[in-house]
Amino acid sequence: MKRLFYFFCIWVFFSCQKDDSGGTPVVNTPVLAPTAATLKSPGDKTLCLAGNPLNSTYTELTLEWTATQNTEYYDVVITNLFTNSSQTKRSSQPNLTIILEAGTPYSWMVQSKSNKSTETGNSPIWKFYLAGNGKTNLAPFPADNLIPASGKSVALISDKTTLSWVGSDADSNTLTYEVFIDTDSKKVLNHEINPIQAQGNTSLSVTLKSGQIYYWQVKTSDGELSSFTQVFSFRTI
Repeated sequence: MKRLFYFFCIWVFFSCQKDDSGGTPVVNTPVLAPTAATLKSPGDKTLCLAGNPLNSTYTELTLEWTATQNTEYYDVVITNLFTNSSQTKRSSQPNLTIILEAGTPYSWMVQSKSNKSTETGNSPIWKFYLAGNGKTNLAPFPADNLIPASGKSVALISDKTTLSWVGSDADSNTLTYEVFIDTDSKKVLNHEINPIQAQGNTSLSVTLKSGQIYYWQVKTSDGELSSFTQVFSFRTI
């Protein structure tokens, strides 16, 4: 019994001792998110004559952007605007050399990333037309910034709504537009319906029915060559 009391007193004594170690408290440094890059080259909505032609089909091109803070690497997303197919390439430097098909329009953006942060710094999206051998006229870029955006609900006013978009062309040619719109996506995709002529306008008022899902696509033409957007959809209410 005395032995138990003895050990109990020792435990109380050491339990009540003040920690005079004087250790420096640990301070957690906040993790800073990568910042967004500023794209440099090729320029936005331009005809790109740079690069090293490898043959009549492919060109080696270097994309450049500004270095960003709190960044360990960059993911560069390049999209072929004819096929809407994208590829992502990684670089540890603010540039990337890539082989692309010539005579083709592309969009590109840079994502600044770090293994220390789950956040990403996203640059704007730029477009360029990579020049091809012997081409004197280039197809316009597919229209972008389509409104309504795909998947949105649109409240009709007197059974009408306005569609809008932005067109651009590396040759600075005069552009005209046609709009395919229907409740059947296949008819729009396969152009089985007559398009609505928007002429040189980048907006169009259309009469629709409420409670429907509409699919639409914009054709851009410079008088010789044309391009098409993807098929977008929206619901009317």
